[in-house]
Amino acid sequence: MPPEARIPNSHARFVSIAEGLILKLRVIQDLATEGAWENLDSLTTPFLAEMEALRSFQKLPIYEAADCRLIEEVQQMLKATIALCSTRMEQIGPLLNALKITQTSTEAP
Repeated sequence: MPPEARIPNSHARFVSIAEGLILKLRVIQDLATEGAWENLDSLTTPFLAEMEALRSFQKLPIYEAADCRLIEEVQQMLKATIALCSTRMEQIGPLLNALKITQTSTEAP
């Protein structure tokens, strides 16, 4: 089969993965905004799988403006999600440090 015949399938898969990633990022952002951090763990594996699948398209030529907008939306969603998670890390950092100090001070010599 000539390569041209396979491009639409690859392109459709690319679009599907990118759109799925955007949906997952929206869910992650919603959970983070709601403070439901304990629910994020179940999204880790599917999220990482979609990120890896999207990375596999690095060499796929993307010429359509819609594809560029889709990639930009993924990047913006990633930045917003990272900002939310970074804020949470700053909030819980002192608590984690307090636990480390407590564990160290209560250990028997």
